[in-house]
Amino acid sequence: MSVIDLKEISPNVWKAIYKNIHVGMFLTKIKVEGEETLSLFCSCSSESKPCRHVSIVKEAVRQYKILSEFEQQTNNNSDDYSQVLRTVLEGIHIDYDEIVNIYIGRNMNIYIMDYLIRKAKKYVRENKFDQAVLICKTCIEEYALWTSVDDQRRTCSSNLDYQTKSFDLLTQILFMQEGKYVEDLFNYCRTEILKPQYDIDLIYLYFGELFMIASAMIGSKDYISFQEKVIDAYGIDSLEARGIGDSINNFYQYYNHYHKS
Repeated sequence: MSVIDLKEISPNVWKAIYKNIHVGMFLTKIKVEGEETLSLFCSCSSESKPCRHVSIVKEAVRQYKILSEFEQQTNNNSDDYSQVLRTVLEGIHIDYDEIVNIYIGRNMNIYIMDYLIRKAKKYVRENKFDQAVLICKTCIEEYALWTSVDDQRRTCSSNLDYQTKSFDLLTQILFMQEGKYVEDLFNYCRTEILKPQYDIDLIYLYFGELFMIASAMIGSKDYISFQEKVIDAYGIDSLEARGIGDSINNFYQYYNHYHKS
């Protein structure tokens, strides 16, 4: 089920196509002012008035407005992405019994993170690394806080790789501008991994490589202590613990490369 071709055809009047693989497509039009629906139409055959498609399209309109405002705010407030992202994430309502796959939940998360990651990549191409780093950190921190609240949010985000994209971009920046960002990203990893919003999988899978490279570049062996804590968290006999040896070998390869003397 999804809402497609959502358009504001005149002030406060919205038209959308509602698509369902089982029952086909319906044309839905609504006029809304604030939370109030002033008029409505749906081409479905439901005897319920209003039908559920009207409610779904109304919610799609609300989320569309949130996203539009989000884009505008991220363009206007280049020094404070955190509050803007926190506000839009809190505006996401996940109700799997009523509404599925329309500008909410997983789809809205994808849109938000795609938008920010594209923005960060654009800054990298323009050599505006400070802004790119700021966006990546914001995505990591705010998304982890948002998903740590309840099981529905964790389920909604379980298949996303936007944490990976943020860390991959930070790693790229680290290699491109190592003299400028190595200490900053080293301290960032060392501080963030202690915060409660990050579960062990996020720390092991995402923070690990960035912290490993930054530690090697800066000449610190804090990464070894970090891996010991990972082993303690997973258990000595876990698959993750068995892979720690390879990670430590990779660390020393980086370490010896940057500190041959």
